[in-house]
Amino acid sequence: MPGIQLVCFGPYFPPAGAQALRKMQPEVNMSIVHHMIMFGGRRRSSWPTSSTPAMGASGCNNGNIMYAWARTGQTTPLGLNFDDVQSSSAGFKVGPGTNYEWIVLQIHYQQLNPKPVPDRSGVILSFESNPPKRPLDVQLMASWRIRIPPAVKMDECVACKVTRPGTAVAWRNHAHRLARDIYSEHFDVNGQLIDGQLGFKSAMEAQIFRVMPQQHSFSAGDTLLLHCNYDATSVRDRTTYMGADERTHEMCNQYFMVTDGMDLACTTPALSPERSFTSTYDQSTSKMAARGLGQVTGLAHDPASSRIYAIHRASNNFFSKTTIPTAAIIAFSYKGAVLAEICSDTFIVPHGLSIDHHGALWATDVSMHMIFRINPNGEGTVESAARACAIELTLGTRGKPGKGATMFDKPTDVAVHPVTNEVYIADGYGNSRVAVFSYEGTYLREFGSAGKEEGHFHIPHSIEIDKRGLLYVADRENSRVQIFDADGTFRSSWLSRASTSVSRAPYGRHCSSISYHKDLDLFVLAEGDNVVIRTPSGCDISQSQSPIRWPHDALILPFAGKNKNGLASDADYAVYVAELDGKRLSMYRKGSTGVGGGSSPYGRQLAAEEGGAAELETKLMAARNGSTYKIR
Repeated sequence: MPGIQLVCFGPYFPPAGAQALRKMQPEVNMSIVHHMIMFGGRRRSSWPTSSTPAMGASGCNNGNIMYAWARTGQTTPLGLNFDDVQSSSAGFKVGPGTNYEWIVLQIHYQQLNPKPVPDRSGVILSFESNPPKRPLDVQLMASWRIRIPPAVKMDECVACKVTRPGTAVAWRNHAHRLARDIYSEHFDVNGQLIDGQLGFKSAMEAQIFRVMPQQHSFSAGDTLLLHCNYDATSVRDRTTYMGADERTHEMCNQYFMVTDGMDLACTTPALSPERSFTSTYDQSTSKMAARGLGQVTGLAHDPASSRIYAIHRASNNFFSKTTIPTAAIIAFSYKGAVLAEICSDTFIVPHGLSIDHHGALWATDVSMHMIFRINPNGEGTVESAARACAIELTLGTRGKPGKGATMFDKPTDVAVHPVTNEVYIADGYGNSRVAVFSYEGTYLREFGSAGKEEGHFHIPHSIEIDKRGLLYVADRENSRVQIFDADGTFRSSWLSRASTSVSRAPYGRHCSSISYHKDLDLFVLAEGDNVVIRTPSGCDISQSQSPIRWPHDALILPFAGKNKNGLASDADYAVYVAELDGKRLSMYRKGSTGVGGGSSPYGRQLAAEEGGAAELETKLMAARNGSTYKIR
C-alpha cells in the first residue's frame, strides 16, 4: 500500500537441527524499503511448532533485536557474514530452548507510488547445525527524546552503563537525513577514556552491521556516551522530532552485536526532590530567627566551610529602586540550617553569586550596575549576629549603566580563573559581552556583542570555568551555552532543549545558568523550568522531571560532601536550585528512573512514538534452499 508503513512478517521457526545463525543477506526492493529489523524470542506454549502467521504484531513488539539494515549509502544491499569475525566462532544460538526460538521481520516501507506495489523483500538467513562457541545478542543505544530546532547544528547524547561485561564483534549506526557523524565514547569505571570514537561513521555512509576491525571488550561499570550530530541549518520552518519518516523525522541509534550476555542499561536518571528551604527558615535546624526569603537568584558553594550561600531579593523584584534593608546573602548548611546572614543595606536587585578559589564571594546587582567582591568571613556570623558586608572590591559606577573599562549595564554573573586570577564578568542585560579584569580590578579586555551568531550573545546570564580552563557562558535568550578558550576564542556550543519549549512561562525557553564541580567533572544547567546534568562532552545524563518555579541558578555537589570513584554519571550527587518564583532553595538527589536502550524492543518504542499510526500486519513466505532460508 502507498505511504509510510511498518509491516511485521512472521513468526519464522529455524529448521530442524539448526543451532547457529551466521549469515544475513538482505534481498530488497531498494525503491520502497527504507529499513528492516529482525527480532527473535522464546516460543509461547500456545504457539504452533511450524512457521505460521499466527503471532501477529506481537513478535515485533515483544522480541529482541537480532539484526537491522537500512538502504542509506548503498545501491546493492550489503549483508553480514560471521565468517568475517575473528576466530569465526560467533553467531546467534537458535532453536528450541534458546533465546531465539522464533524470528520475525519488520519492514519499514516508504512507498511513494500512488498505486500498490507487489513486494518480496526479505533477508536470506544461513544456518549451521553446530552451536556457536560465542553466542551473540544485540544491544541498542537510542535516544527516544529527539527534538531538533530549526536552523541549528546539535549533538544528541545518550548515556549507557555496562551492567554485564562482554565483547562487541559488530556494530551499526542508524539515523536519517539531518544526521552527520555518529559515534560513542567509552569510559572505564574510573572515568578514564578508553575509546573516544567507538563505531565512528558518517550517517550518510551505509547503515549496515559491520564487523569490528578489532573486537572491543567492555567491563561491568564502564560507561558509553553515544553522540549523534545533526545539521538542521537547511530546515527553517519546523522542529524535527523522532519518527519513522526519514524525510521529516530523525533517529539516533547505535547497535552492538555482543558476546557473553553483555547488557547495557541506558537510562536518564531523574533528579528527585529531597527537601526545600522554604520562604520561612526552619527554626528547628537554625539558630537564626524565622525570616522570609524573596526571589532567590544566585548560589555559591564553599567546600572549605561546607556552606551554601544564597543571594535573594527579600521583598524587592527586578524593577525595585530601594536598598534591601535586611541581609541579602544567607549561608546554609547542606541540610538547610542557617549559619550566617550578611550584606544588609547593600543591594537593590542582586542577581549573580559565585565564589572563587581564594574563598571570596562575588555578587552582581543589575539595578546598581555593579560587581562586589566580599569576604564572607569578615562579619555576619551567627555568633555576632552582625549583618554588615565586608566588601573588598567594587567595579562599576553606582546607578549608571555604561560600557567600557569602568561601567556595566546590568551585569549578571562572575567567574574567576583558578590559575590566572582573571575575573570574567557576564555583562549582561545591556551590553551582551564578557568583560575581563585583573583580580585587583584593572580592565584587561572583552569579547562578544549582541546577536545570534557564534560568539555573540542575547543576555549572557551566567558564566563558569571548568578544570580545563574553558569558559562557559549561558546565553539565555539564545537558549544555549557557548564555550570559549580563556582568551575568548569560540570553541563550540550546547543547544538547550528549552529552545523548543511550548511553555507560556516567561522563562520557558531560557538557558538561565551553568555551574560546575571539578571533582564530579559535571555541569548543572537551569533550562526552562528544569535543571539538567551534563558531561563535559555535552551529554545530558539526568534532569528534573517536574516543573520548577523559575530555576534561576543551581549547584551540583557530591552528596554529603563526599565524592565516589567512577565516572561522574555513576556518582551520587545532590543538586541545589535557586527558585526565583518559588522564593526558595530546593535540593534534589539523583534518582533511578528513565528510559533508554539495552535490548528494549525497538518496534514497541517506535510504534509508541508514531502514536500507533503504523498498522502492523503479519505475513510469512519462506523459500528453502538447503540450510538457507529467506524470510519476509
